[in-house]
Amino acid sequence: MTTPSAPLTPPEENALIEEITAIVQHEIPAGWRELYLQYCVVGSYVETISTVKDTAGRPQHWNLPTSILNLLERLRAGMYRPGGGTWNFFAALFTYPGTYSVKYEREREPDWFNYPAQHDFQTELTQFPRTIENTPDWLQRGAQEEQHELPTISRPELFDGVTPDQKPIITRPPIPASEVPAVLTYLRTAPAIQIRETGGFYDLLEDRKLIPGTIVRTDGTWVWPTPVAHYLEKYGISPDPAMLEHIRTNNFQVPQEIPEVNLRVAYAVITNEKVRRHRLPITTEIQTYLAQVAARKAPMPSQSYDFYHARVFDGQTENGDPVVNREPLTPEEKEKVLAYLVAGDIVLSGRGRVPDQLDPEHPRRVPVAWLTDGTWLWQPAVRYYLEKHDLAPDPAFLTHIRQLNYQIPTVNDDTRQAATRAVTPAPSNPANPS
Repeated sequence: MTTPSAPLTPPEENALIEEITAIVQHEIPAGWRELYLQYCVVGSYVETISTVKDTAGRPQHWNLPTSILNLLERLRAGMYRPGGGTWNFFAALFTYPGTYSVKYEREREPDWFNYPAQHDFQTELTQFPRTIENTPDWLQRGAQEEQHELPTISRPELFDGVTPDQKPIITRPPIPASEVPAVLTYLRTAPAIQIRETGGFYDLLEDRKLIPGTIVRTDGTWVWPTPVAHYLEKYGISPDPAMLEHIRTNNFQVPQEIPEVNLRVAYAVITNEKVRRHRLPITTEIQTYLAQVAARKAPMPSQSYDFYHARVFDGQTENGDPVVNREPLTPEEKEKVLAYLVAGDIVLSGRGRVPDQLDPEHPRRVPVAWLTDGTWLWQPAVRYYLEKHDLAPDPAFLTHIRQLNYQIPTVNDDTRQAATRAVTPAPSNPANPS
């Protein structure tokens, strides 16, 4: 780690770059045409990239000579300005035979491969002091915030190995039949962190039949895709034994709340991304879950009558056909949910019936009305499609039902009237008299 030296003049800065260029010309492998050099530093922590391309454009790594690293330290120290700090990012492109272009960054945080330790940020501010207005948020945050260990998230093995011809090997013992419903519920009710409507996965036990759609879920300790539940339900194949033991330890109950960092690390693990503290990925599904958690925690005004509306489908195609991407319920849970849906308070009755959008051969089957439990509003269509087509309710509504342990609450008169107003069409305005 160097300390500030007498400020370099622009000609002196250029002289150091020329010296680096001379070393490159002398030390770099013969036949080079281009060298990209990147030097990221904070405190005593340094990361470098040095990629050489030959005349055919083929890239390869080049180990930087120590002499170049020493010159870069001198350059950084000499470019310090009192109260303004010095650069933390340097990039240069050297082109044969000896031309170059350089770039410095004092404000932007480098895209670290591995996040520096807190003491490196603190050392940076000690060795190269900055005024508050000249200290970027990332640098101040790194110096002030204690870095906690990132959680370890595991992904289960679907099978116990494969044969030479890529057939699954299964040696794990089966789950007792009495535990299967609880395990399936666990696997299918943990928060979704990715929903892929296109593609799917191949059933390796049924001639590689394509099963459409995949949902990735996590409980904050394990992360798993749809096939884990699929192989258990269809073939009785237990999840990874270590994961199964974890589910049992949790008493088959998914945690009530999963920290954001666990969700984001889980997504990095399932997508084989490098887990980087400052670049943890996030998805729309994770953001939706976090919003739902925040909504549950938010205090409810005593006179608030805001209701959630349960979606019947997830959307529609350009042709108007329903789009559905929901995992089915177990038979046991289906009965509980149906009982809940039937027990809702009717707040608006309708006349007649509407077509079954999943079975055009049987039109005019679906009743019309609105029901409530004091928080959600839903139509009889939600029950109908669950009963006739095994279509689970809106995922957020289903989560709400599970949290109430499938027991519908009592709805008072004020709430019932507010629910009626919420679903009653507003009267059209009469024409203004001329």
